[in-house]
Amino acid sequence: MKNWFSGKMTSVMQAVREIIENDHRISQAIRLKIVNKRRLAKLIQPQVEKKAGKASIDSIAMSINRIEQKQKPKDTSHLKILAESQVQLRDNITIYYLKAEYPVPEPVYDSPVEANRSFHVKIKGTAATTLMVDSETRKKIRMPKNILDKKENLSAITVISPKKIIETPGVVAELIGALSNRNINIVEATSSYDNTFIIVDQKDSLKALEAIREYAG
Repeated sequence: MKNWFSGKMTSVMQAVREIIENDHRISQAIRLKIVNKRRLAKLIQPQVEKKAGKASIDSIAMSINRIEQKQKPKDTSHLKILAESQVQLRDNITIYYLKAEYPVPEPVYDSPVEANRSFHVKIKGTAATTLMVDSETRKKIRMPKNILDKKENLSAITVISPKKIIETPGVVAELIGALSNRNINIVEATSSYDNTFIIVDQKDSLKALEAIREYAG
């Protein structure tokens, strides 16, 4: 009987651990020790029972508690950075992939104010240059004929962080994890100094913005 109970608890523990590891929000709550264990146990009970058979709320809560106790304290400085960050959303973004050997076209603005309002990001690669622009900036660029590919109907989420982000690892990974957890496709993601740019399909922009604002903005 004791061996059966021990084996049952092991299977419940494995199921609970798998569920936690596959859910970014739950794993983060446990990592920060801000989760109500019995409430979470009730929430994930159907998933646990699919994996391990019938399981009580108490046994699931006990597994959650053991998993929490075994976790090593993690550096949460990246979460503090995000909490101090600002978020901007820009629609009508197009990405152009250009041959790397050709010069990248630059927009011609009528005023500094217009330049500050524009969205114009370029990433120089070995084989290609990625150019991301909004619809207004696109009108001010004489686009060359060396376009390899382009993607339209996109949105850009810009996360503007304190300058200490440069020395703080894990910020971009946290954001990508938050979007992936909601099955949001990330078209491009890149950082430039204190700015992080995440490009998603325009149809997913509000859902992506909501996910990111759980951490920033």
